[in-house]
Amino acid sequence: MLPDFPRVRSLLNDLLNEEMEQMVARRQGILNMARRLVIHEGNRMRLRRFDGTVDEKGLEEIKSQITIRQDKLAEGGLAAVREAIQETAQDVAAQQSKVFFDRVREAVQDSGQVVDAKGKPLTFDLVLKMLEQMPIDFDEQGRPEWPSIVCGSRVFEKLRKMEITDEQERRMSKLIEQKRLEWRDRESDRKLVG
Repeated sequence: MLPDFPRVRSLLNDLLNEEMEQMVARRQGILNMARRLVIHEGNRMRLRRFDGTVDEKGLEEIKSQITIRQDKLAEGGLAAVREAIQETAQDVAAQQSKVFFDRVREAVQDSGQVVDAKGKPLTFDLVLKMLEQMPIDFDEQGRPEWPSIVCGSRVFEKLRKMEITDEQERRMSKLIEQKRLEWRDRESDRKLVG
């Protein structure tokens, strides 16, 4: 029997866990932009929206398993471990993405913020309609902090090539001013901790 080195085993475990977290993060794409909140206890999460409504959900379990065959380990050593961790990281990132987009879809539907194009092509008017339903924050210079749009490559190309008329430009400017006023109202109503 081989000797046991608990401190070495613990250090190796910590290194592998850190490697796994980094690999998962690299595979999360847009999820890396989302604000993170660590929940230290409990089995549910309560979200208070900007409009005062509250949404309470149970937590989703995300799990995966690392399996390394002995012959692969003997043949590949640490490279085999790294390969197994990469496969597991891909699985975990895929599960997290699914949960994230399912929750976003539910929240948007529950709050009535869905814009249905009813099969019509994507237009700037539809984009404006979506933006009208969203709270928009502003930076210190008063510039809008636009939401991220998650879409496929075809939709991205349509958005990139979209032409905007003068009338749509005016409507966009008017929308920005309306959102700035709404943001100022939200900020002035905010309770500061101190």
